[in-house]
Amino acid sequence: MNEKISNYQLTMFIVLTILGVGIFSLPRVVAEATNSDGWITTILGGMIAIGEYYIISKLARKFPNFTFVEIAKEVVGKVLAIPIIFVFLLNTIIVSSMVLRIFGEVIKMSLLFKTPIEVILISFLLLAFLLARGGIEPIVRFDEFVFPIMIFSVILLLALAIPDSDFTNILPIMRTKPMDFINGVMETSFAYTDFEFVLFIVPFIKNREKIFKSGFIAILIVVAVYVGIVILSFAKLGVESVKQSMWPTLSMIRSINVPDSFIERLEGIIMPLWILFAFTTIAPSLYVLSKIISKTINHKEFKHFCTMLIPIIYIIAITPNSVVDAYKLLNFTVKYIGSISVFVIPILLYTVASIRKMGEKQNA
Repeated sequence: MNEKISNYQLTMFIVLTILGVGIFSLPRVVAEATNSDGWITTILGGMIAIGEYYIISKLARKFPNFTFVEIAKEVVGKVLAIPIIFVFLLNTIIVSSMVLRIFGEVIKMSLLFKTPIEVILISFLLLAFLLARGGIEPIVRFDEFVFPIMIFSVILLLALAIPDSDFTNILPIMRTKPMDFINGVMETSFAYTDFEFVLFIVPFIKNREKIFKSGFIAILIVVAVYVGIVILSFAKLGVESVKQSMWPTLSMIRSINVPDSFIERLEGIIMPLWILFAFTTIAPSLYVLSKIISKTINHKEFKHFCTMLIPIIYIIAITPNSVVDAYKLLNFTVKYIGSISVFVIPILLYTVASIRKMGEKQNA
């Protein structure tokens, strides 16, 4: 394997890594934060993500042959890099564990009613492990294969949801209090996280000059998908109903009526999508986590740590008593630890590196 990633593959990697299981709960999150203005905050949250990705792309171009761990050690020193790396590690491991748990709960409630949640989690985790231990090339090749299928399926579902939708449900607009609106934008921006994983694959990218362009296109695609889902969930269910639903996107799709259609149950499309969304998030997370550990202790082989992570992620995933508790832990982690990991640390490292005039010179 030459483990070289094209910019097209990078775009797909970023899209599918961001689009996790949160896609089914996003309309509820934005409705609770800003009511019918939720679709506006979804757009603005994406703009914040683009701004942060710009910083990450500049940092990556300063150190094109380094991963995040090596950049941190180089910029602030090995001692100060430890807490920075730990925050990143903690955020990734908790988020991936909660994504796994939420995925398992939905599969159990929708398909495998009598299967113990433990069996679902272990089976899925092992499949993700098999892909992750192969390295970044199998991951991006898998993304390249499923990307057209997933995007086409999402577009199809959104198109089928348009008829019988009441778009007056997204009105009125801009009625949210300024501080609530700002908080809603910041909270929505967390739905776009995981693009920071790019910092672990920069050495494998063929054309590093176009790192920002690839990520910019990727985040715009995610923004379009998110906005479409939020608007149609509001239009189909109503804002108040969206607030009461655990997975409003799933409820919205189930409410679609397609007369004389060859598709008898849309769950036939939803569940494979749900599995793929979870898979394309957890497999890269396993890869990144194992890379963090191996690079931190200067171990050449990351696959050993990929194996060790399986019981850790499983134990964390099974710890919450219910899916509600899993969401509470996920939201807390993303809001407090994730904001530091995704937004503060890259800006800090880039600022220090720029002040110290470290890294390669850039034209842009």
